[in-house]
Amino acid sequence: MKVPAISYFSIKYKLFFLFLALILVPFVVYTGVVLHQTAREAEDFGTHTADQVLMQTDFFIESRIDALKRTLDFAAERTELQAVFTRDAEPYRENLGDWCMDATRLRTARLAMYQDDPDIASIAMYMTRGIAAFTETGEFMRLDSAHGEDWYRTTIGERIALTWLPPGSFTKRGIAQDLSDPLFYCMRRIPDEQDLRTTIGAIRADIPRRILEDILDKAEFTPAAFAFIVNSKGSVIALSGRAAKPNPSPNEISSLCPPTPGWKKMTAGKVDYLAGQVPIRNTDWRLALLVPYRDITAFGDRTRRQMSLVLLCMLPLLLPLALLVANTSTSRLRRLTSGVRRISKGKFDIHLEAKGRDEIGELTVNFNSMVSRIQDLMSERYQFGQEIKNLEMKALQAQINPHFLYNTLDLVNCLSLRYGAPRITEAVTALSRFYRLSLSGGAETVTIAQELEHVETYLLIQNIRFENCIELRVEADEAALPCSIPKITLQPLVENAIVHGILEKPEGRGRITIRVGRSENPPTIEIVVEDDGVGIDAQVLANLLRKPNAPIGTKAGYGARNIDTRIKLTFGENYGLTYRSERGRGTTAVLRFPARG
Repeated sequence: MKVPAISYFSIKYKLFFLFLALILVPFVVYTGVVLHQTAREAEDFGTHTADQVLMQTDFFIESRIDALKRTLDFAAERTELQAVFTRDAEPYRENLGDWCMDATRLRTARLAMYQDDPDIASIAMYMTRGIAAFTETGEFMRLDSAHGEDWYRTTIGERIALTWLPPGSFTKRGIAQDLSDPLFYCMRRIPDEQDLRTTIGAIRADIPRRILEDILDKAEFTPAAFAFIVNSKGSVIALSGRAAKPNPSPNEISSLCPPTPGWKKMTAGKVDYLAGQVPIRNTDWRLALLVPYRDITAFGDRTRRQMSLVLLCMLPLLLPLALLVANTSTSRLRRLTSGVRRISKGKFDIHLEAKGRDEIGELTVNFNSMVSRIQDLMSERYQFGQEIKNLEMKALQAQINPHFLYNTLDLVNCLSLRYGAPRITEAVTALSRFYRLSLSGGAETVTIAQELEHVETYLLIQNIRFENCIELRVEADEAALPCSIPKITLQPLVENAIVHGILEKPEGRGRITIRVGRSENPPTIEIVVEDDGVGIDAQVLANLLRKPNAPIGTKAGYGARNIDTRIKLTFGENYGLTYRSERGRGTTAVLRFPARG
């Protein structure tokens, strides 16, 4: 077979040509694809950045809206406000002091609203009865006086709890009608708490538009980007600072808001925009962000220029550097090759000097470690063989020990029968059965039916020991009994219930209830172990399942934590053990895991 000519070149020249190719080939490819790829990535980056800015702006606005809504909802539900709004006006004519007291109550409620939400500039209250029916002020007005207003038809007529109104919505009491009005408004309908269909009044909160404008200003992440808010009728609620003099005309602003959430390409005044909008929760508003495409492509143009300049400056330096690296790497590789040949001949008395901290230097260090490790392994091989033989012998002894235990228990059983000790016979039989179930033929999992039998055997032994002071109740779904469970899972829970619950009661008696249920979608087993013991303190209960190095304050924590860890390792982090307890009333342990056959 003919050997390729390149194989005759030394590694030094191979590495030099390789480094040179790694420099030139990407450069040639780069000049061919960078224009298209960079523009595409810049657009993706600009869209992603715009989307993040839009979502963050929406979050800030919704936070302010939610705070205002909570303030108005709380005020509308206040009992004293409801009482004043529904009070008849005739008594005020006979006793003006009653009017003053009720006005003071309403002013106190207004002051609380100002304190709850400092964004509120002013508050007006409308009512069908109450103090406004006697006399109107700038603070308290009759609701029927606004019968012809648009907000009245929406809020009161359609029984909408919360209505957001754009600047210029109010034509009375000196409130401006154009976009120069620095306020927008929130109307909260107040229903009668006895009949929610009946309206007894409304609260109007006047909010400075600058609050929204300050948030919108932060959304201008490019030189010509701007943001605005429109309602369902196309009225502009607020504009960012740059949008005060936007490229589009004022009439085009609302038309630039996409009709559906997401991003679309819009054109206005021969300028292409990337326009996106999201609905603002609890309002009929939409937040829109417009970014000119020229701003997005500017990212790519700047990036291409910078990358090209850096590459051109580095190219003259990379050629001699490539030759130097190839020559240096070759000398160390030759030493490594010589060392490998020596190892292949069985000579391990070698140590190479590691020069440099690059990959080849690390390879040299690892080579020396490998040689040292091989020598250690060869010296330990005989010792490991002896240890394996010892382990095999211990494994045989471990197989003999259970049988020896069974035989010993049978002997004790026979002696108890011979000498007429039936309780000893009962205890030995239960103990033999308990260990047989615990070993379970070496299997790591058993059925729930077998685990319940294991617990019942354990309770039998404990009742022999404590003179039948523990009552056990088992309520099990038949469909759950064949499902698998890690063995010796329930016994520690029952033991905790006895030792740390029932036996600590003054009378030393109690009941343990085990309920086994199965649910579908997804198939899940839930086992509840409940006792009527003394319960667990809240502080101890909170730390019961923490990590081993955390203080838990009770020995019961180790077994419970062990069970929780085994369940999570077997079935996943979504399953495990939980506790609830009440001091003096008992403790409940709940075990959840998937239903598997």
